[in-house]
Order: sequence, then C-alpha cells, then structure tokens
Amino acid sequence: MTAAAPGSKRGSKRASGRVAVVHGLVALVTMLAVAMLALVVTPPGPPALAEFAPRAEDRIDEALKAQSSNFGTGEGGDCAPGMVCADGGGGLGVTTTTSAPPAADRDGGGQVDTARVRRCIGDPPRQTEDPQSPPCINYFEGDNGGATSKGVTRDEVRIAVTSGQNYTARLLIDHFNRRYEFYGRKLRLVNIPYGSEPRTQAVAADEEAKAFGMVVDDIHGEEIQPEASRRHVITALGSGGYATTELYRKMAPFAWTYAPAIDEIETSLGRFTCSTLGAGLAQFAGADLRTKPRRYAVVTSKEGGKRPDLSALHATLAGCNLPTPDTVELDQSSDDDPAYVSNTYARWQQDGITSILILATADEITQFMSKLPKTFEPEWVVSGVNSHENEAQWMVVAPPNHRRSLFGTYVLNKLLPKADTPSYWAYLDGPGPNESETVPQDPAGDGNFTRIYHSLLVLASGVQMAGPNLTPESFAAGLAKARFPNPGAAGPPYYQAHVGFGPGDFSMVDSASVVWWNDTAPSYGGGGISKEGGWCYVRKGERFGRDWTNLTSELFDPDPRACR
Repeated sequence: MTAAAPGSKRGSKRASGRVAVVHGLVALVTMLAVAMLALVVTPPGPPALAEFAPRAEDRIDEALKAQSSNFGTGEGGDCAPGMVCADGGGGLGVTTTTSAPPAADRDGGGQVDTARVRRCIGDPPRQTEDPQSPPCINYFEGDNGGATSKGVTRDEVRIAVTSGQNYTARLLIDHFNRRYEFYGRKLRLVNIPYGSEPRTQAVAADEEAKAFGMVVDDIHGEEIQPEASRRHVITALGSGGYATTELYRKMAPFAWTYAPAIDEIETSLGRFTCSTLGAGLAQFAGADLRTKPRRYAVVTSKEGGKRPDLSALHATLAGCNLPTPDTVELDQSSDDDPAYVSNTYARWQQDGITSILILATADEITQFMSKLPKTFEPEWVVSGVNSHENEAQWMVVAPPNHRRSLFGTYVLNKLLPKADTPSYWAYLDGPGPNESETVPQDPAGDGNFTRIYHSLLVLASGVQMAGPNLTPESFAAGLAKARFPNPGAAGPPYYQAHVGFGPGDFSMVDSASVVWWNDTAPSYGGGGISKEGGWCYVRKGERFGRDWTNLTSELFDPDPRACR
C-alpha cells in the first residue's frame, strides 16, 4: 500500500492584481482535490481480486467497544459516517448503521447491495478486529463459478470437524461466515467421527464428508495431515506440532499450520540459547549448579507417535560453537518408570548437565520434573511446543523448585485476559450455546477453543484470498500473495505475533517472544483451573525473529509490573 502523502504547507504571500487572486484560488482548489484523493486508501491483497472488492477502501479506523478491556484501546465505533456498512452487520453485540449506497462504476452504474458489504477494520484495512486477520475484501458481485473444486458448490464450502470439535467450531463459524468474503458461499461444518486412529479422520473427511477443508487442532496433526493431503483435503493445524517445513512443502498445497513448523521453533530456541545463554555460567539454576558452566541436554516427547527431528536445533547450536546436547526421550511409560528417571538423572549428573532444552509437551515434562530429586535444580528452557500455554499444568504439577528456573521462548500469542482475545470476540459474534445444551465450562476459556479458532482463521483466510474460483491451488496462491496488515504486532496493547505466508511458507506465525515463570503472575491460560501462576514476558511481549540479542538482564525481573 502506498501511504497517503501529507499536504504541504505554504506561507501566505501578498499578491497584487486580479490575476494573482485567480491563480491562488486555482492552486487552492487543486490542493484540496489532491488531498481528498490522498485520503482514499487501497488495501493490500492479491491483485487478481481487485474487481471483487469495489468498495474495499471503505474502512473502520477504531476498535469496537467490546474489543477493549484491560488492554483495550478505548471507545470506538464500527461504522463511520459516509462509509458503506452492512445492514445490521455489527459484530460483538454492536449494531451498525447503514449509509446511502454509492453508485458502482461498472455494470452500467448499478447500486452496491449494502446488505452484502463486509465491515473492515483499520488502516490498512483488515477483515475483522483480530489483528491477525487477512487484508480486507468487503464486497463481491457476480458468478462465483459454482462447483470449482471437491467440497465446493455455488453456496457452500464443506469443512470437516470431528465430533469433539463440532461444538466449539459451531460457536465460531457464524463469525467467519458473516465477517469474511466467501463470494456467495458459506463455510459449512460437516461432522465426522473422531476415530481411534487419527488417520481415519482424514479418510472420513474425504469419503464421508466430501470436504474441501478440515479443522485439525490436536496433537495428531502429523498423522492426519499427510493422509488428508494424499486425498487432496486442505488441513489447517491450529496448534503446534512436529512437522517440518520440508514436510509441509511435500504436502503442498494441502497442509497448513497456524504455529511455526518444528524446525522454525527449534531455530528460535537455538538462537535464544546462543544469544543469551551460550557457554556461560548457569546463573538461573539452583544454588548447586549456578556457578558451573552450562552443559545442555534436550528432552523430547512423542506427538502423534513421532518425535521431533532435532536437525535445526543442532545446526543452530553448532553455529555458535555449542556441542550437540544429550537427548532424553519421554513417553507415558518412561514418565512412570522410576528406573528410567533415576538412570537419566545419574547420566546428567555424570555429564555435568546444568541446562535442559524442552521440546516436549507440558504434561510430559512436568510429570518427569516431579519425579526428579528435589535437590537437582537445573535451568529449564522452554521452546513453545504444544501445551505450553496450559499454565495450570505447570502450576499444579511442576515442583516449585523447578518452576523458579523455568524460562525460554514462546511462539504463540501472548496470553491475555479472555476479553482481550480474538477467539473470544469471535465467540461473542456467534449464536452462543443452544438452550438445550449444557456447557461444562466457559467455552472460550481454554486452549482447545483458541486452537480451533486458529485452524478456522487459516482456513477462512485462504478461502477469502483465493477468490471465487476456489481450488486448493488458488487457496495456496491467495495466502502466498496476501500481505497481512499486522497492526501493532509485537507491541501494545496485545503484543500478538506477526503473521503471514509466502512462497514455500506454510505456517502463519513467524516470530517468538521470550518468557519466564512467575508463581504470582495472573493465570490466563489455565482453562479456569488455576487463578495465579503464569508466564512473564521480556519487554512485555516483544517478538524476535532473525535478530536476537542478549536478554540475560531482562529475565526474572522482580518488578511485578514487568510481568504482564
């Protein structure tokens, strides 16, 4: 997007004669005309979609009132005077007004149907209040091509969800259908059995649901996505997993992920380790180890029956002359095996291990921590792999002497109060539970809800950016060309991750924050189990990508205001 040039100021001069006055008036009128044209901002996005968004310049510059709470940006409206606004299209409980529709410049000067105009937010315009939503496309008229691909008709795009996902997805789907431009179609959820074998979910999505896309939110993505790709079903993994960038390239254009691929996570962990920790003293460990030079080990766990390929981590550490660390492989049987735990501890003692890099789920590593001797207090360096957002797991299961040495990288968005999260805004935009349904807990209060939202966010973004001719290939091309506005990324008030795709890039998040544990911090990611104990953020949540710096002095800040 080309920014509007500010109007230049000219000093007033005394002119003589009628000609000078006329020339001055002409110049003034010209300046005003240029300034008015400069106020029209064209949003970024695939050039091929320009004809499908004739009024995409109509935008909203302020956040909705319901978007703001503890970290909000204040009062705001959702339809400014003179803008084309959808009739009754206000989300989050806010009612929009409808301004007079302008005449379209094409098709004989027809009128824009304001009931079909999508509300857009910000400058440059994005699709919704979510700072990570795609560039705005707010209007389409014409023929969408009908059945352009498997699972696509003139009226719908079929999205498979398992029985365990259906309830949450139903609470969210109206938000995407009302606020995104799907060119005369709607996303339609099609229920499939969960299945004891994850691969069978992909089979059901293809053969039973005949779906175009599929929500994937659990740890079995590495088993589901390859089979779904073989069957030409689009999948979007809403959480992290162990699939590498190379595997995503092989599954293209069918497999996508919200969180970074595992090699990207390992690279961030390695860069942090090199820039901040290195071979110096283990100063964040317990008293017995903090005066010793760092020696590293890695702990992994299985995801979907697989372990992470550690090549990216090893290569990054080698780049700063750190040796390849010892690897310990956890699973449910080893966690409960006292001999395995004691043998691991004995080996670490012999090797002088002071610092342990964690590429394991929170439930696996916290169980393992709880069985180690209480006198052994190494540095525990997290990577942001699955379930690290579950703060209750760390607070309830991990021993206090281990929690106080817990820090590292975090790839997902900063954890915030529920009222400040886009998944909750989308929930408020939907129908809510049916009267006959019993809700066991707040449906927007746990990580599963957010993971399903992120899976739908990737799917909805791809369907929108593909344009009317929806195919897996146009889905991929649309995401690769899209330039996500990313307002305020890595800064206040939300400190959300920077997102985007590109050629050969199949993961949405492309940065990491740095965290440490604090037992007195408010808990925002505990699913309602724990009220305190959570992650603190270096620089309140600043994100790091390729450029890392030594953050030693900024970890474990005792000032509670530095925490959140």
